[in-house]
Amino acid sequence: MKREYDDQPLGRSNWAWIRWFGFDQFVPERAVTSYWLPNPVLLAIRVLFMLYSTATMYASIAQSALNHDFNIYFGYFTHLTFVGLHAYFVVTPIVYWGVLNSKGAEKNAFEMWVNVSVHGVSLGMMLIEVIFCRMKVYTNMVILVLINVVIYMCLTFLVHSITGVWVYAFLNWDLGFIAALLYVAVGIVITVLFFIMLCVHDLRDYIAQLTRCAPKEKISPRSMEWLWPRSVGNTEPTPMVSTSPSQHYNP
Repeated sequence: MKREYDDQPLGRSNWAWIRWFGFDQFVPERAVTSYWLPNPVLLAIRVLFMLYSTATMYASIAQSALNHDFNIYFGYFTHLTFVGLHAYFVVTPIVYWGVLNSKGAEKNAFEMWVNVSVHGVSLGMMLIEVIFCRMKVYTNMVILVLINVVIYMCLTFLVHSITGVWVYAFLNWDLGFIAALLYVAVGIVITVLFFIMLCVHDLRDYIAQLTRCAPKEKISPRSMEWLWPRSVGNTEPTPMVSTSPSQHYNP
């Protein structure tokens, strides 16, 4: 189906750090449009996901309260990522089911549904969202992801100092040098997953270009201003892509 996009960026920021992270390259229309689906269909899918996520979230909180461990509910990374609009993509299901899931405790049907929804179904929901939306991911944003991980680590220290509980065993300082290696490993894994997600976004856009659902771009729009050439006598970087405020495309 032929579609027309009027992608109007926010406009070039006067702040260098905003340009560096690519915040001023944000195009609001990309968040609510799809290469593959009409806007009403995309909206309907998101409404269904919202309703399911809301039901799952309240059920998860209720389960935690019934188990008398709600005091550390928001200390768990998987809970925070689910609450935080399914952040970090595959980290939640892969880390939970591969590393953190307790196989010794028997779970009833309700607990199994909550666990599968929070730590598994969310993967499918996030995949569908990434495939059907048109949002861009910029390379430099990996720094923001790592900052969020460091902040979360600080939260786990706070939870431990108040409750005496390590929400995840590998965070325990008593492990000594092994704990230090695990902390570094977490940062490496998060970074690798970020670039995997960046490739998923690029693959989606590449397929959209092959099927003539998107305009072909000369370069991948990344936010790395220090690589931009500078004109003689001009202190402002020269953009490598078009800065036209309105970009129409009708394949």
